Order: sequence, then C-alpha cells, then structure tokens
Amino acid sequence: MRDGRVSGVDRALLPLRVANVLLRRDRGAWRHLVPWLSSLRPGVDPLELGTPWLAFGAIEWLQDNLRSRWRVLELGSGGSTLYFRRRVRHLVSVEHDPSWYRRVTQRVPPGPGYEPLLVPEDAFGQVIERYPEGWFDLVLVDGGADRVAALLAAAPRVARGGFLILDNSDHRDTEARLRPLDGLWRRDFYGVAPWNLHRGRLHLQRTTVWRAE
Repeated sequence: MRDGRVSGVDRALLPLRVANVLLRRDRGAWRHLVPWLSSLRPGVDPLELGTPWLAFGAIEWLQDNLRSRWRVLELGSGGSTLYFRRRVRHLVSVEHDPSWYRRVTQRVPPGPGYEPLLVPEDAFGQVIERYPEGWFDLVLVDGGADRVAALLAAAPRVARGGFLILDNSDHRDTEARLRPLDGLWRRDFYGVAPWNLHRGRLHLQRTTVWRAE
C-alpha cells in the first residue's frame, strides 16, 4: 500500500487477512466476509444497498427481530433509513448534515409513516423529548453530538420489550457512561461493518443492543 491506496497484492490478500481477524474472535463470523467485500465494490454506497452501517452481527439481529408493526426512531440517517422504511409502520429519522439529508430524502421522500427531520447535531435530545414514554419499539443511535446522552434520553421512550441500539459502542469512555442501563438484557456485536475500510486498513466496530424493561 502506498499513499493510502490499496495495491493489487494488498487487495488480493485482504480477504485472507479479514477472515483471520474475524475467525479469531468468532468462528461463525466467516459468513460476514462476502457481504463485507461486496460493500467495497467501486461505486457502492449505503443508499444503494439500503443496509444499516452496523456490525454485520447486528444487521442479522435486525433481520431476525424487526417487526412490521414497530415505530422506530433513528438518530443519524443513511442506509438504515431505506432499510427501516421498507420494513416498519412508522419511522422518525433525524439528521444534522443538510447535504446528506437532501441525498437521503431524495432517495426516500417524506410520506405517511416516515418523518425525516433536519436538526442541529446538539439538538437531537430535544427531538427525543417530543415523544411520550413508551412510544417507540426501537431506537437506533448512530449520530449526534453525544450518542450516549441521546441513548439514555431515548430509553424511557422505548416500550417495554422494545430495544435500544448504539453503534460504535466501543468508543473510549463510553462503557462507564452506560451504567444506567446495567441490568437490562444486552448483546454486543463486534466485527466488520459495511464499508469499513479506510486507506487500506480494516476497522472493526461494536454495535450494542439492549432490551427495555
């Protein structure tokens, strides 16, 4: 690799390197290798695939658990917006970047059961407060100035038996701030996610799911 670019040899060896990393952590993670490589094809972006930018284990969890009757709140829009729009009865999608908001709403126009909201990054908490307790069945936090604060603010808005999801939950100092959720059912998914390759270097991430009680 030179100047941040992946050479032909590096690209050829990349699947073997990724497979080695994945299998050391999870013997079943080999199944994530093909979809991850597919996401790296030239010209492919989240809006084309309509795939959440989460660890692949978390995407599989959504496929198994998401219900069409659910109300969903996502903080941070993108491929997950298309994913949820096709699968749930009501989606509130909050975004802070005007250019990205335009791209997403061009692809997923506002309509019944879909509320796209453009707000400042530090105002996500104010959006959450508009909704009554127990209103949502699932909240995904993948954006905002303070993701953990947004997650904790959203927790009372999730119905009993519903779910909270925090992407990139392995960031420094995050775990200590999540202690208010101790005691809830929790599952961590750690591994590759779509498009997670920067300058030829693999980036692994953790996505965490909690069940509200």
